Amino acid sequence: MSLHCPGCKADIDDDSFYCDQCGTELLKCGRCGFVGKGKVCPHDRTPLMPAKTLGAGAAAGPSAVTSSLSSAPAPVPLQVVVPPAGLAGAAAGAAAAGAAGVAAAAGAAAPPSA
Repeated sequence: MSLHCPGCKADIDDDSFYCDQCGTELLKCGRCGFVGKGKVCPHDRTPLMPAKTLGAGAAAGPSAVTSSLSSAPAPVPLQVVVPPAGLAGAAAGAAAAGAAGVAAAAGAAAPPSA
């Protein structure tokens, strides 16, 4: 059995991930095996996925889509770091002192007025 490339319409093997003629990446429906362009299958509205993601069993049914989606890495929980109260005030004081030092240095470098 062969497929038709959605890009150049060439006949290609049904286990291909890319078109042998033009190099287009093949997008397949995990439910019915449709190969085409776009984001969803026009037959059953299932998202089209890269054939290499689905593997050779792209027409194996919804379990092929589920297994490819379940292999995604787990999300990493967000960790918020709040400095202790004593350090927050010290950081603000250091920033103010730094700004004053910059202003003083800018004044010292200014040419004398006539």
